[in-house]
Amino acid sequence: MPIERKDAENLARDLIREIASEWEKTLFTTCYEENGNYIFLFTIVPGDLEQNGSTVDRPRAPSGFQFNPLAEVTEIIIACFLELENKSIGDEEFRRTLAYDNARRWTLRMLDITIPIFQDAMWHSRIIAHTLISIEALKAFGSTDKARELINSTVDTVERKLRDRLGRIRSKRKPKISAFKLNTALRTFLPKFRETGKVPSQNQFAKAVGVTAKGWRTYLTKNKLPKHEVIVRQWLQELVDLYPK
Repeated sequence: MPIERKDAENLARDLIREIASEWEKTLFTTCYEENGNYIFLFTIVPGDLEQNGSTVDRPRAPSGFQFNPLAEVTEIIIACFLELENKSIGDEEFRRTLAYDNARRWTLRMLDITIPIFQDAMWHSRIIAHTLISIEALKAFGSTDKARELINSTVDTVERKLRDRLGRIRSKRKPKISAFKLNTALRTFLPKFRETGKVPSQNQFAKAVGVTAKGWRTYLTKNKLPKHEVIVRQWLQELVDLYPK
């Protein structure tokens, strides 16, 4: 059964209290209790900006952000219970403990990234304010296309910053020739090799692997393997020796 929202709020209070009791106070973060709520106070300075390949020297200008995370942690608790709802965990107490532990990790990560997120928010406010003023002017002159382009440009700028915060994942093409595909192709031609001792042609084998003949030759060269006839015969013979009749 999904957790009731009131129960989720009570669990959230327990979790925040637990985290607050262990919170390490620094020059930039602290935590205090106020009317039964735990408030996390963050000191945030404007983030660095780069122009022409160098970092801009900006005023320190610290700001304070008070974060009562009760509402967000309640949603985290509900999400963690929902995530486990359809999993085959029969023990209700274990499921509750697991959901709580997952929520704790999620909450700690949320608090951990608060400073960089709100550093970006300070920058967002300036960029978005300028965009809104420009849009008003463009609309006054009927330049709706330019206004749309400006919105798209601003969204792209903010998105790039967000992607930097999430971390870049290198795009890498999945290799077309895998060990599984090679093994499957070899087993396809194994019966005929047992019978005649003949190796499939380069075109036949490449098609079975799912590449062109040129792609197959490139694979052999890149992996410093012998030519098609030699290596395929070797692999097929190894299969014969491994799985004799």
